[in-house]
Amino acid sequence: MDQQAIEERNALHEEIAHLREELALYRNTFQQSALGAYIYQLEDLHDDRTLRMIAANPVVESLTGVAPETIIGRTLDENFPGLRAQGVPQAFAEVVRSGQPFETEQVYGDGRVIESAFAFRAVPLGNNCLAVTFENITQRKQTELALQQLNAELEQRVIERTEALHYNQALLQSLLDNSPAAIYVKDLHGRFLLVNHYTSALLNTTPDQMQQKLDTELFPEAFAMQWRTNEQQALDAGKPISLEETVTQADGLHTFFSIRIPIYNEDGEAWAIGGISTDITERKRQEEQLMMFQTLVENALDAIQVLRAEDAAIIYLNKAHRDMYRCGDRHIGQSIAVIVAEHEQPRLSGIIEEVNAHGCWQGTMTHVRHDGSTFMASESCFAMYDEQGKPNYMVGIVRDISEQVALEQERAALQQQVIETQRHILHELSTPLIPVAEDVLIMPLIGTIDSGRAQQMMETLLEGVASQPVRIAILDITGVVTVDTQVAQTLIQAAQAVKLLGAQVILTGIQPQIAQTLVHLGVDLSHIVTYSSLHTGITYALHREHAANHRLH
Repeated sequence: MDQQAIEERNALHEEIAHLREELALYRNTFQQSALGAYIYQLEDLHDDRTLRMIAANPVVESLTGVAPETIIGRTLDENFPGLRAQGVPQAFAEVVRSGQPFETEQVYGDGRVIESAFAFRAVPLGNNCLAVTFENITQRKQTELALQQLNAELEQRVIERTEALHYNQALLQSLLDNSPAAIYVKDLHGRFLLVNHYTSALLNTTPDQMQQKLDTELFPEAFAMQWRTNEQQALDAGKPISLEETVTQADGLHTFFSIRIPIYNEDGEAWAIGGISTDITERKRQEEQLMMFQTLVENALDAIQVLRAEDAAIIYLNKAHRDMYRCGDRHIGQSIAVIVAEHEQPRLSGIIEEVNAHGCWQGTMTHVRHDGSTFMASESCFAMYDEQGKPNYMVGIVRDISEQVALEQERAALQQQVIETQRHILHELSTPLIPVAEDVLIMPLIGTIDSGRAQQMMETLLEGVASQPVRIAILDITGVVTVDTQVAQTLIQAAQAVKLLGAQVILTGIQPQIAQTLVHLGVDLSHIVTYSSLHTGITYALHREHAANHRLH
């Protein structure tokens, strides 16, 4: 053998040894691989059912539960019949025919193979063979599925929280915009970061137009600087502070109750200042009015009580009440009956009903003090109503009129005395007796004579005649308007009574119309001396008196 042949043979032996080493390396890699590995040969390029397994590494048993020796030499369909429905044999045959690798993931299980998820990779090897490596990815798939589920849950939570955040933001914005207070947030330089509609309405602008603007751009500088001074107090204090502020508006000066709130970041550093300002102008006015009325009520001279309408219990009383009833605060919580005298108690329920039904009552009644003494009181009561128009309180205003009643009684007594005196004077004036001589009296009658005056005339005339040495009594009716039967009978009876006392009656002042009336009435005056005038009657009487005196001498 020549040298060249020897060299070629040696080279061939070396190449074979090298190939054997590579084969041993590949076989060792094949046997030690953590991936399962099958080697198939497509016996008929046109029939994918002829894919026959010619090798398998040991790890396939741990991955599939099937020992290699039980499946080597069998076709793929014989070993794993369920893969055809998933298109696996068809794809593997195409790898042999096309020379292109193929990858897939499938879930497979049968009577021998535990159902699991597998990842397959098929690569062509030549000589109509292909290598299939696979791994059991069940746990990975479960982990991926769990991660996907967790991710879906997280995404759902994010969606829900985002929606909740948007909802809460909408609620907060609605709350801010419908709040009857000015609410805002500014940075430490005085720039507005957030304002509600109430705040912007104070400036006749919108929240968007106020944001990112300095307070000095929107408000008078003096006010803005005072505002910042107040905010600095909250920052220095490190906590919210409250104070009252005044702001000039179109309709005048307004008072606000304001709260300044420092706002801190996660590092505890103040980065903004919040404020809530409520217009208390009307409340301040009402408080001032309330204070004024409280002062008026407390300093009123009349006793004032406020009662609950439901049970007439006293819930308020003023100083005058405490002084008038000498009770201190003992009447608080007690029924109004505590101040009413016992004999007046039956009236009380009716008065309360009238106030509740008609809204008010006025009158007088006897009240009783804490020490048991009583006094006459003038009282005015009225009802106070709730929003439904039902009485919820009653107010009583009481004035002690004891002195007034005493003065009224004294005045009435004096008035009665005056009346009696006037009656006596009128009595004397209506039927006067006037002496014109020692034993001559005149009773001039004027006006209308009724039965009362006729009786009075009779009594006066008889008393005068009986008490004096009278011989002649002249009844002058010149001033009498009319003479009727009653008057005529009175005159006749007077003449008869005087005659019984030893005196004579002369009737004067008979006017023609009266004479005619007496004739029509049929009055008999034959036993009475009559004259048409008082003058002739007096002359007659004096002449008779003179003649009588002459006979005596």
